[in-house]
Amino acid sequence: MNESNRQQTHVWQKLWIAIRFILFGVGGFWLLTYSWVSLLSTVLKDPDQMLNPYLAAPLVLAGSLSLLFGGGAWGRWAYLYVFFATPVTISVFMLFSRLIPSAPSAPGWSEAWGIIDPKLLGVLVFTLPTVISYAIVRRYYRRRHIGTPRGTQESSPIPARPPEGQL
Repeated sequence: MNESNRQQTHVWQKLWIAIRFILFGVGGFWLLTYSWVSLLSTVLKDPDQMLNPYLAAPLVLAGSLSLLFGGGAWGRWAYLYVFFATPVTISVFMLFSRLIPSAPSAPGWSEAWGIIDPKLLGVLVFTLPTVISYAIVRRYYRRRHIGTPRGTQESSPIPARPPEGQL
């Protein structure tokens, strides 16, 4: 294979990675988010139901699998924990907000949480579970692949085209 064919293949691979990320990664994120919010509104008995729960549940799974494919982590199923960390955290907080609707105005609330800016607290509450689960999953895969040569793990179900002469 000459140099121009190798460069052309490299360009097409980069283009495929960009298209895959935009279509499946970003699209899967929005599908997962919309479907999860729809399921949550069903659990909270919200009268403005967005999707049928029997349709939303499979769409949550489809969105998460699409995120795996779009991010190039197909086959690394533990990354689903990372994708579900934020929606689960949001769900727990929304369920607790129904139980304690006046928490910020409760006595002692401002003294206990007055040290932390409320915006910073919100950011920490929603990002820490994702960051922690990502660190755990990365460690899991790093320990699992000790001793394997780099580049042997295929991250996409669509394999790269074999070099000419090796068909």
